[in-house]
Amino acid sequence: MLLRKSLMRATVAGLAVILTLTVTEGSALADPSSSSSAKEPLRLDPSSSQVAHPKMAGIPASITSDDDCAEVRKKLKIYAANGQKTVSCTEAPPAAQRRTAPTAKLAGVWCDGQAKNTWWLTRTSICISDWGPWTTNTVRTDNGQVIGSLSFNASMNIELNTISLSFSQSLTVVVTTAWGVNNLSTIQYLARCTSSCTVSDSAVSPPLTVGSVWNTTLYYQVSTTSQTSFNPQFQWRTVKPDGAVRTWGLNTVSSRPIRCDRLVGANPGCVIPTIRPTMFVSVAEWGSAAQNILFAQTVLPDKWGKSTPLRRLADPAIQNTNRAAICDSTFVPDPTVVGGDSCDEFAFAATYQSGNLLGQTGSTCAEIRPYIDQVTGTWAIAPAGRGWNGTERCVRGHVTLAENTGVGGQLGRFTTAERLLDYDEYWLTVTD
Repeated sequence: MLLRKSLMRATVAGLAVILTLTVTEGSALADPSSSSSAKEPLRLDPSSSQVAHPKMAGIPASITSDDDCAEVRKKLKIYAANGQKTVSCTEAPPAAQRRTAPTAKLAGVWCDGQAKNTWWLTRTSICISDWGPWTTNTVRTDNGQVIGSLSFNASMNIELNTISLSFSQSLTVVVTTAWGVNNLSTIQYLARCTSSCTVSDSAVSPPLTVGSVWNTTLYYQVSTTSQTSFNPQFQWRTVKPDGAVRTWGLNTVSSRPIRCDRLVGANPGCVIPTIRPTMFVSVAEWGSAAQNILFAQTVLPDKWGKSTPLRRLADPAIQNTNRAAICDSTFVPDPTVVGGDSCDEFAFAATYQSGNLLGQTGSTCAEIRPYIDQVTGTWAIAPAGRGWNGTERCVRGHVTLAENTGVGGQLGRFTTAERLLDYDEYWLTVTD
């Protein structure tokens, strides 16, 4: 946003002081409605134009097993011919039979209220609640009889760290059945990532029987000089008292990788970039600058940040070029703006939706003056310069310098907090 101080003559400055005493507190402009040539002002309601953008994604979980029971049963004669008297296999019940109520004793995780047997992801976490029950059976190879079984449910949660390359994963396992040769089995839990990521030693449970609860935590450490992406992979190893081991596992969704970087802010950190964050701009806090955004999202066709996500543009040189193109010499500061007029362009110069990158110039953008109506005490929009016809792809507003810079500062903090890299998408919502 090009921050230009208005040039006021001494007499105009005196008028501004008078206006400061007469307009509603927080007003961006002297009320232009007293002018006989002024058009009927436009009034915008933030609450009527808000969109509930998704904050998380749900992906159905699935199991990958090296000893699926259906396949193992087909090969019982082969195992028997090789001298094996028993064989173990893992199975998951049909989705319709899976547990819908939380398993008693499972530690609470943030996704408890969401669908079971589903990965739930936010920008900073991966969670699955009451996953299972999964069952490991021990089967006789001569007649297929099940002589032992162990079933359990699990909840797990990975909490990423936006200011560190270290983060943790919590895990709770509750054994729901355990009998026969599988009674008092041990479960080993392993996590894997990539060459740029290491996980603390795999966790091994004590001997578990029905009703047992096992809680453990694993710790991740990422190494990168710039940025890296990876998908954690998880495996379970059920170890029977006779020493037989069967491995089966669950993978996270490859389309939702974790990304860690050193490119934003003073500290490195990690997020899930495919989950778009939302920046909230308050009218109560940023007045005329918030109204400028609300105008673009309500009146103009592109509705950047509301219907179509914005994309961060990280190059400062291109940002400056964008500002200069929209806030050019055709923008004439308004001396009645209390606190100093400035050119506030939207979409932001630090986005790929900047008017300049869409082939626009300052004189082709809509131009407005947000102000507080003296009679109603509410915000209104008056035309300025060429005004608008509702087809423009950008807007530049006559906005107080403090509110202009305030939103710019909030955008910078938001970019750092959410670790937005170049071309990352985000939503923008104006609130009361």
